[in-house]
Amino acid sequence: MKKYIFNVLRLLMALALPFPANSEQELSFVSVENFAPYAWLKYGT
Repeated sequence: MKKYIFNVLRLLMALALPFPANSEQELSFVSVENFAPYAWLKYGT
């Protein structure tokens, strides 16, 4: 399960790179909800 969490964080960091640091904070939460299932399917648990 830890591996899954780290993979999600890595994915979020990769997604955040194109955006400026002062971008909307909500973007991160939206990304978690949209991409967590995708990351789970891709990386497994």
